[in-house]
Amino acid sequence: MNEEALDANLGIIRVMGKGKKERIVPVGGMALDALHRYREAKRGLGTPSPASCPDHPLFQNVRGED
Repeated sequence: MNEEALDANLGIIRVMGKGKKERIVPVGGMALDALHRYREAKRGLGTPSPASCPDHPLFQNVRGED
């Protein structure tokens, strides 16, 4: 999932579902808070901000790779 898939203001994630159809998935407040903390931690490690690189993967592996 790329950064651009998450719309934190609307509380949704856009994902590709079966048959290559776009699905809109609601994200709860606790999950949004956790994602915000995760993004802040990534920024502390020098990862580009979501606004500067929207097609960048949201999650990375333990080695910091996409």
